[in-house]
Amino acid sequence: MKKLVFFTFILFVSLSMAQQNPQWHAVYQYKRVLTEKDKARQDSLIKAQPAMAEFIKKIYKRMENKTYELDFNRTESVFKEKTKLSVGKSSGFSALRDRKLYKNIQTKIFKKTRAVSGQKYLVTDTLPDYQWQLTNETKKIGNFTAIKAIGTEPEVDTKDKKDKKATPDKITAWFTPELPIGTGPQKYWGLPGLILELHAGKDVFVLTEIVSNPKEKAVIEEPKEGKVVSEKQFRKEMQQFRENLKKRYKNRRGKSGSEKTIRITM
Repeated sequence: MKKLVFFTFILFVSLSMAQQNPQWHAVYQYKRVLTEKDKARQDSLIKAQPAMAEFIKKIYKRMENKTYELDFNRTESVFKEKTKLSVGKSSGFSALRDRKLYKNIQTKIFKKTRAVSGQKYLVTDTLPDYQWQLTNETKKIGNFTAIKAIGTEPEVDTKDKKDKKATPDKITAWFTPELPIGTGPQKYWGLPGLILELHAGKDVFVLTEIVSNPKEKAVIEEPKEGKVVSEKQFRKEMQQFRENLKKRYKNRRGKSGSEKTIRITM
């Protein structure tokens, strides 16, 4: 693991209390732990489409390792992928720059932006209620003492099993009371300190850098553009979008005699 780099946190508590509106910038390294089933799927795709082998490998490599940024203050935060991609509209990565997740741990709401097939969405809903249980386990992460907590991932509220997103039953988070802001990557929150490391199913986030009151402060505000939908409504529309896409390609397959597999990851 790369050596963690931390800045300007000597006398953190006294500095935080002294400043009227403190702000922080954190960087998380993300890694997706691929199962044997995932690896087999990758090999199957390469075998079925050898001409796309290098592209498929790049897609999986990108899925496995990403870098995210979390800009936050005492109550609000904006979480987004850190990317320097310079791509055209034809690329599936072009919308990543617009994908942000805003959350407010005081009002307990989150808003995330998504763009699907030219339609912009503003998913707005209540933050999940993670039932955290603190443990006696501690470890050092950089210069901080982190405490282990186990949480339960709330089930998605839906009657359609096909529409239900697979979520892990348990989450493992390492947080530090030395940074007493109850936020973290993605929608995770609710602990008495910043989450430094998170394990949720295949997803792993590890804090690699944090800066207190950076010179160039990011704008932390609620996104406003897009069709406003709830999390449940968004999943329902994505399910319909997938079904329509499958029908369209099924019709094409029937006409051309060739078969193509389309996978959509939200």
